[in-house]
Amino acid sequence: MRKSVREFLTVDEIAKELRVSWKTVVKFIQNGELPAIKVGRNYRILKSDYQDFLKRQHIQPPEEPTSP
Repeated sequence: MRKSVREFLTVDEIAKELRVSWKTVVKFIQNGELPAIKVGRNYRILKSDYQDFLKRQHIQPPEEPTSP
């Protein structure tokens, strides 16, 4: 049986990938464009929510590396 694993990303990881500032990512979250949960003072974004966000923005999600 396969377990469902939820992978989370940080604001900094997304900012680095999109080549924008962390403030821009936080604005996406605060505007409701990018769903996130707050853990303490930081946000965590489900990888699947991030990929959906990219699709809505018409940005090709990065390809997952394949295991050998």
